[in-house]
Amino acid sequence: MSPYFRHLRSKLGNSLLLVPSVAAVIRDPQGRVLLQEKSAWEGWSLPAGAIEPGETPEQALRREVREETGLVVEPREILGVFGGAGFRYKHANGDLVEYTVVLYRCEVLGNAATPLDPETQSLRYFAAAELPRIVLPYPEELLFAPCRPSSARRGAARPPMRIELDDLVRPEVRALLHEHLTNMHELGPPESVHALDISGLRSPDVTLWTVWEGPVLIGCGALKELDRTHGEVKSMRTPAHQRRRGAGRAVLTHIVAEARARGYRRLSLETGSVAAFKPAQKLYESFGFVYCGPFASYKLDPYTTFMTLELK
Repeated sequence: MSPYFRHLRSKLGNSLLLVPSVAAVIRDPQGRVLLQEKSAWEGWSLPAGAIEPGETPEQALRREVREETGLVVEPREILGVFGGAGFRYKHANGDLVEYTVVLYRCEVLGNAATPLDPETQSLRYFAAAELPRIVLPYPEELLFAPCRPSSARRGAARPPMRIELDDLVRPEVRALLHEHLTNMHELGPPESVHALDISGLRSPDVTLWTVWEGPVLIGCGALKELDRTHGEVKSMRTPAHQRRRGAGRAVLTHIVAEARARGYRRLSLETGSVAAFKPAQKLYESFGFVYCGPFASYKLDPYTTFMTLELK
């Protein structure tokens, strides 16, 4: 239970609490739905959880799925919003809640780590014919409904996105990093360029991931360990001709999840301050990053903007 809901419970006891929530429909290639079994013998449920103060529903969904399943997902479609008496539930400890749930269909982007939630007893994919009773009464037809791919609105279907740990060997990866460095030098003086080159990315304190659609590289991002509790986002890049495909958001979601898995308490970054960096700043803001002063060995610089995210 988060500090916010613990505080509410200290005031309400076991009395009814209305909880804004999210839940994820995650299907495997065979169309089976992923369910989570809680260790407190509370039965099977979709990966789900409460929206914390300051979170958007999408941010809460990514966090909850990561914590409960170890999967990194991206919400693709709202399947419905549910609530009322049918979504009232009494937990084993006597806490009474009534959920208002935004139900999302999700795409799996990667597997960051083992589940973090100690309440997760098991995870299993179920076909419609073998589906057990689910704690909350979501319409079964939504759980197994055919996807409505974006291709139905925008043209041919794209291959599923995937995120890979990268070894910096593939030529297209090296070309993207060269493009990144070249562009950074075009946008600021040399003393204000902090992007890592290949040798910097090979440092043992740096991990790089790449984002792919089929054989096509559509982005990358890295995580640098500053100390045991503080990480830095590095090398966020999408090819100029592959923008607006969701790769930046996908790899940043992965990096934030990995930072939490490592036990970091803070994740920071430096980015440019000129107009070309505004889209990147808006992306970071959407994840909850706030503007801050220089960190680590950085200095104040008119060409550089600093941002940080407190990890709960």
